[in-house]
Amino acid sequence: MEVVGKGSSVIDVPFEPALVSIPTIYITENTPRRKTGNCRVFKPVWNYEACTKCMTCVARCPDGCIVVNEDSLPCAVTTSPLICVEECPVKAIVKAWEVSVG
Repeated sequence: MEVVGKGSSVIDVPFEPALVSIPTIYITENTPRRKTGNCRVFKPVWNYEACTKCMTCVARCPDGCIVVNEDSLPCAVTTSPLICVEECPVKAIVKAWEVSVG
């Protein structure tokens, strides 16, 4: 095998940080500000006496719309299949019809 020519040297490219970054979401409260319309049939309803505020519902919610306040857990805009109902270890969340039927 014969090497012809000197070959290329390693190119040193200086690092330049990005000038624009993507937005970072630090809190889950931004999701309720996005109105999703009337696309759900069921809504989650909390039994505040049974709720232990273990935060499992917050961790499992794919919509990120559960915000824990001092005395309530509002969830007004979820479009997910109510995973919080299935994941609640003390069954403090139940499904209820969004609108009355009949």
